[in-house]
Amino acid sequence: PKAEALKAAGAITTTQPWKPKNAGETPAKTAFILPAEGKITQHFGKQGSTVNDGITIAAAEGEPVAASADGEVVYAGDNLKGYGKTVILRHAGGKSTSYAHMARIEVERYQRVKQGDTIGYVGATGGKRDPQLHFTLRDGNKAVDPESVMKTAHAALELYAEVFEEAG
Repeated sequence: PKAEALKAAGAITTTQPWKPKNAGETPAKTAFILPAEGKITQHFGKQGSTVNDGITIAAAEGEPVAASADGEVVYAGDNLKGYGKTVILRHAGGKSTSYAHMARIEVERYQRVKQGDTIGYVGATGGKRDPQLHFTLRDGNKAVDPESVMKTAHAALELYAEVFEEAG
């Protein structure tokens, strides 16, 4: 029953249990993950008189920042006014993510990264007083709510696990 619901929603194209092609491969590798541990203090969208094109995560100074998905570094620097030390990654399917206000950047332009790789460390650059990470997700030029993408992926993975458990 759960497999049929996933198939109807377009989350899977078969009711057969998922099998990895390569050791260590999981469905999570195609989803976006939260890039740092901490509390989301500003959510995506309009908040009062301002519009947030991503989310802001309050985190400890020096907390590692992870690549949210596999990709290529297209920008690593501190020349974007108001964002401090920033990394921008390009991902498959025309998506990109950005990670701003970092204390230190650990990657270089054109470098390939895997989901979960450390790309920098949380800081308070770009005029910020408190350590934080401003994280954005774009599909082409359109800003996308990162929380909605991660929640959808997380829910799908939970359902996958239940389907595989039922399938034995």
